[in-house]
Amino acid sequence: MFDEGSQVKLYERLRRCRPSSREQVAAYAEAFLGLKLSVNSVCKEHNTPLDYLSYSLLNNDNKDIVVWSCRGGGKTQLAAAASLLECVFLPRCQVRILGGSQQQSQRMYEYVQQGLMGGYEEMVDGKITQNICRFVNGSSVQALTQSQSSVRGHHVQRLRCDEVEMFDEDVWQAAQFVTQSKNNISARLEVLSTMHRPTGLMSKIIKNAQQGDAEIFKWCLFDVIEKCVGRSCSRCALLADCRGRAKQAGGHYKIDDAIAQKRRASKAGWQSEMLCKRPSVQDLVFAEFDADINVGDVAYREGLETYRAIDFGFSNPFACLLIQVDSDGMVFVVDKYVRRRATISEHVRVMRERWPYRVRAPGAINQRLEHIPSPAEFQTAVSKNQQKIRIRFCS
Repeated sequence: MFDEGSQVKLYERLRRCRPSSREQVAAYAEAFLGLKLSVNSVCKEHNTPLDYLSYSLLNNDNKDIVVWSCRGGGKTQLAAAASLLECVFLPRCQVRILGGSQQQSQRMYEYVQQGLMGGYEEMVDGKITQNICRFVNGSSVQALTQSQSSVRGHHVQRLRCDEVEMFDEDVWQAAQFVTQSKNNISARLEVLSTMHRPTGLMSKIIKNAQQGDAEIFKWCLFDVIEKCVGRSCSRCALLADCRGRAKQAGGHYKIDDAIAQKRRASKAGWQSEMLCKRPSVQDLVFAEFDADINVGDVAYREGLETYRAIDFGFSNPFACLLIQVDSDGMVFVVDKYVRRRATISEHVRVMRERWPYRVRAPGAINQRLEHIPSPAEFQTAVSKNQQKIRIRFCS
């Protein structure tokens, strides 16, 4: 029988043993990081958080990883656990954390710090600073800020991008060139986020990942909710979404919290943020827009009413749509012109050459125009009618 001192020594020896299977990752995370992860998913089409963590730790390949998770689904803490354990078990592994904001980067890094203080202190080389920690085996983890200057110049094996829906597009593009394989550790970019907007960055990343070679892990509220015990399904506010699945769950998310949030949230927000079903369409001009239905090959047709819809800009782009409407009221966007930092004269010149068609201008200047007006005529018409002209939108 082991005495207490022997048990402590054995425990610390096991801490330094790298997990080699999915089951061992689950046991290690619970024993040394305090993370109890469900082994089986509740939603058949989804993954478990354990699936992500075990893949990240056990596979040394160049496949990028995309995690699409609900709010409060534990993705940031799991990514921090992966960062910590890679630095512990992979000598000279360089990990960088890039959040959608400085606060988000710091949040993941703080999870790393908390893990370090749970028994890994002897593996740290020097002082743990506010944004970087170095290990005696040559590894390091560092939190970056949401800026190009912070991202550029790094060439590391691991980059974890948290809440990419909040990323600046230029920073995201700069991040594509950060990862680099070295020291027998393959380069990998990991993306973790909810999906807030139907046309946002996360939506594009998921689409590209589905067509490419990245691994996608997805889990919703019911994959991480606590086990439902002693509650009546018929009286539960979650019944329509849960359908009894929480009876088989074993996660961390409190049922009472989920019920309160559903009552506060809009239907669209609940579905996108917690169920990972579809992004919110609340802020779209045309919420029902569907690219599969509304986008196709459209050509100019002689004889249809023709309009130009203009959104003026200079630093922000000047945009003009060439629109036609048929006898049934169907609206067709035939062409578009978008350009930054050009004068009205230049816009008119280009549109004259590009669209030599007669158009109908809505509102106060609702009349057939045989030609696109000259710059002087154009500016005069806008000046006189700027309070009266109504822009006609199209879907």
